[in-house]
Formats: sequence, structure tokens, C-alpha cells
Amino acid sequence: MALGGMGVAGLLCHTTGSPMTLSAQALLWMAVFVWIVSVCTCFLFSSGRKAWIGLGGCCALVWLLFLILKNVIR
Repeated sequence: MALGGMGVAGLLCHTTGSPMTLSAQALLWMAVFVWIVSVCTCFLFSSGRKAWIGLGGCCALVWLLFLILKNVIR
């Protein structure tokens, strides 16, 4: 989910992927934030199965959004 979020934000910000740019550094730190939030939210579910379904569905939606934006922004 964090990598998909980085991809979506990178497409929306039109980053080049060079680690020397400010936008690439912001994306790197955003991935850490999204990772920490997703690990913390797994404890909000009442069972492991619900956590896998909820977070897996969210991950699938993020990657679907990335693929759609990648084909639209070209």
C-alpha cells in the first residue's frame, strides 16, 4: 500500500524519480508514514481475517488507482 501510494503521489506530482529532488525525498518519507499508519490500523480490526480483507482491499484500490492514473497521465 505504501509503494502504491508513492506511485500515485509521484504521478500526480510529476516527479522524475531522481533521489536528489525535493519531491522524491517527500515521497520517501511519505512511504514511511503510510507504512506506520497501516501497521497501526491493523490493530483496529477484530480479527486477522478482517484485517487482511480490509487492508488488502485498500491496497488493491490504491494499485488500481495507480494503473488508471499511469495510463491517463501519459
